[in-house]
Amino acid sequence: MDSVEKRTSSRREEAYNQLKQAIIDKSIAPGDMVNERRLAQTLGISRTPVREALQMLEAERWVTVLPWRGVVVRPVTPEEVDEVFQLRLVLEPVVVEMLVGRISRAELYSLDELLRRQARIASPDQGGQFIAIDQEFHLYLAEKSGNARLLSFMTQLRDIHLRLGVETVGNLNRFEATLKEHRAVVDALKEGNAMAAKQAMLYHIVHTHEAISSRVKKTPQNQGDAL
Repeated sequence: MDSVEKRTSSRREEAYNQLKQAIIDKSIAPGDMVNERRLAQTLGISRTPVREALQMLEAERWVTVLPWRGVVVRPVTPEEVDEVFQLRLVLEPVVVEMLVGRISRAELYSLDELLRRQARIASPDQGGQFIAIDQEFHLYLAEKSGNARLLSFMTQLRDIHLRLGVETVGNLNRFEATLKEHRAVVDALKEGNAMAAKQAMLYHIVHTHEAISSRVKKTPQNQGDAL
C-alpha cells in the first residue's frame, strides 16, 4: 500500500469511527440526514473517504442510503434488539460457566475493580461511561474464557450493545439493578458455583433486554434533522 492509499484508508477509518461514535452517543440521532459534503468539510477531508465510510456503515445497517436524497441514520428496531439479546442469552451464560474453576484471583480482583469504577459513575449524566464500563465487564469475561472465536463474535456486537445501552441512560433504577446483577455474577464465580453464575447472567440479560425493549418501543423514530 503506497502513501496515498494509506492516507485515504486512515481518513476513511477516521470518518467511520467518528460517525459511528456520533450515532452511538446520539449526537446524530435516528432519522437524521447525513450530508456527505458538509461532513467532509467538518472533518477537513475529501468526500471520497466520507462516502466510503458511509458505505461501510450502510453494510453494517447503521445508515440507509436514500437515492437522490442522501443518507439517513437507521433507528434501532425492536426486532434488532430481540436479535441481539437472543445471541447474548445463548453465549454469555456459557462464558461464565466456562470460567468457573479457571478464573484466577487476580482476574476476580479486576472484575471487582470494574464494578467499583462502574458504581462511582452510576448516574444519568455519566450514562455513556457507565455503559462503556458495562461492555468492558462483559468483554473481559469473554476474553478470560479462552475462546478466541467467542471473544471475536462478542467484540463485533460491542458497538450495537453500546448503542442499545444508551436507551437506558435516563433510568437510574436500571443503573442500580445492573450493578447488583453484575455483583451476583462475580460472587457466583468467586464461589465456584457454575449454576448460580449461569442463572445470574441469564437474569441480568433478560432484565436488560426488557428495559431496552421498553425504551425502544416508546422512542419516536425517524424524526431527526439534517447534518
